[in-house]
Amino acid sequence: MTLMRWIFAGIALLPIAEFVAFAVVASQIGLLKAIALMIALSFAGLALLRYLGFAALRRLRTEMMSDNTRMIRLESTGIILALAGLLLAIPGYLTDVMAFGLLLVALWNRAGAALGRGREPRMRGRHGPSTVDLQPDEWERQPDSHLPPPRRDPDLG
Repeated sequence: MTLMRWIFAGIALLPIAEFVAFAVVASQIGLLKAIALMIALSFAGLALLRYLGFAALRRLRTEMMSDNTRMIRLESTGIILALAGLLLAIPGYLTDVMAFGLLLVALWNRAGAALGRGREPRMRGRHGPSTVDLQPDEWERQPDSHLPPPRRDPDLG
């Protein structure tokens, strides 16, 4: 099953799952409190999106609409927060649980960056930070004798 079919199936089943989750929460805390909590969490999501500006959400949409859906870089805290805000803004408790998970990831990334130990993964391969795309007239091939010796990758041990 392709990725887009899984996404479609998840979106199609989400209202049923949200209704069941709402019924469980309402049975535990009461109907009015469950409705008030859902409205408050939706407003919190809208406030988060407004705080970020919708630029991060537009960036997320652009990456989702690109050809390579699997290459969305979620290590960017802005995109994580935009996705969390979007999930919070959707009324429902399951989307709120997913949003809180993303908020924890964003908090973890910010704390790591503040402590000098950012969790930015090393990208390998095409279009990663270690890749520089040059035009044919901007580079020249060098014989191996002019190259420095290869370095050991500390991540490989």
